[in-house]
Amino acid sequence: MKIIVAYLLAVLGGNQSPSAADLKQILGSGSQVMKDKVLKQKKGSKSMIEA
Repeated sequence: MKIIVAYLLAVLGGNQSPSAADLKQILGSGSQVMKDKVLKQKKGSKSMIEA
């Protein structure tokens, strides 16, 4: 499912024939965004799990 969404994002972005490398780049950028969000949350709290 993730690959289909990455393909559609590439096409919507103007790339009419995305390659496997394009899809890997799109999928990799999403994980970086999640890492940034987790690190931002971590800075604001003393633990990742708060009661």
